[in-house]
Amino acid sequence: MNSCADEIYTYLVSRMGNRFDADDVFQSTFFKVRRFLPSFRGDSSPTTWVMRIAMNEASSFRQCKGRELPL
Repeated sequence: MNSCADEIYTYLVSRMGNRFDADDVFQSTFFKVRRFLPSFRGDSSPTTWVMRIAMNEASSFRQCKGRELPL
């Protein structure tokens, strides 16, 4: 990984509390980055832009996970 990806992954592990959820969020983050790259306007640095996507994905993941029904 490069330093940007390392920084984002480290953030996600600390935010999610485990590597399994961090892996899922990391993957969904970079799916979104690829999908929305054409719309990147350059108002911020690419690292800041990707980090914001990761933060939003982590929040969404935690909200959805909180709604899961116990088995």
